[in-house]
Amino acid sequence: MSSAHRSTFELREDDLSEMVAAMQAARASKGWLNCTPGVPDDYPQFRPSLFAWLVGPTPPGAPIVTWMPGHNGQPDTLGILHAKGKIGLHQGANIASIPSSWRCRQDHNRRGLLFEVPAVTDAELATVLVSSCDELATVPTTGNYLVELFTRS
Repeated sequence: MSSAHRSTFELREDDLSEMVAAMQAARASKGWLNCTPGVPDDYPQFRPSLFAWLVGPTPPGAPIVTWMPGHNGQPDTLGILHAKGKIGLHQGANIASIPSSWRCRQDHNRRGLLFEVPAVTDAELATVLVSSCDELATVPTTGNYLVELFTRS
């Protein structure tokens, strides 16, 4: 079984070229990519207990967007773990940063959103990743993003 190698980098929303290069590396190695927005240093942080997470409302937070390239004829997928709860995409609600042609496979209160990504350019996909981070954040964001690239050896 192959192991995954993790590398991280930061980027600004006005230059996504490093993310596009990371997507190409993930695609070549059957890896994946996570993206989360930066939160201002002076924003108050809190850490809920595991019990509160299991039974209580989801605390405010910065979303984690995960992109996985498709393999063996399967489409790419985009998952968004966020703190807004069930959005109601199956009932006609929408997310402005997600193209309406993308099929929503999951809209779950705790597990988040899961989309099938049709054929788009990596640059278009990178824009969707950072835009959805900002749109679904329930905390202020800075315009910077932390990206984690996982590649398989």
